[in-house]
Amino acid sequence: MIKNLTFFLWVLSSIVILFTAGCSQNMINEGGAVSQSAEWPRYNFSKLISEKTDLVVLAEVSLIENVKDKVNENKQVQLSTLDVQEKYFGKESNSKIRLYQSVDKVKKNKRYLLFLEKVEGKDFYVVSDGNSQIEVKNNMVQIKIPQFEGEYTLDQFKAAFRTKLNELNLLN
Repeated sequence: MIKNLTFFLWVLSSIVILFTAGCSQNMINEGGAVSQSAEWPRYNFSKLISEKTDLVVLAEVSLIENVKDKVNENKQVQLSTLDVQEKYFGKESNSKIRLYQSVDKVKKNKRYLLFLEKVEGKDFYVVSDGNSQIEVKNNMVQIKIPQFEGEYTLDQFKAAFRTKLNELNLLN
């Protein structure tokens, strides 16, 4: 009888703990804060560009600010100011944009090819997926986006990117 009661209490407490953890995660996700995970989704090119990306740019990181996360004040996030050198896709007209990151952060004075998603109601972007932040090295980019993989010079990327957009009828 005591074994059955102990087992019952153990099962009940496990269920309560799991339920509470799930509720806490939902509260964070519904709280309007931006959260990023080290386990990034990875999309193929057509889904990435047509559903997940608002802006594709070549940019240099000019300023980095470490700020407290609005959900977890013990956690530092990074707000970076980017100088847009070239816009390949999107409607943004500013020459400076802001990038919010909690993981895999950009570094100051480095250049990146970025596929970005605008955060609704905020003045910043986030990286669209796990393949969307590509550091430029010796004027080359190594793209790992399915349906668009390869190593390109920046000029080759521009031409190949326009071709892919044209195939998807997304040239703007």
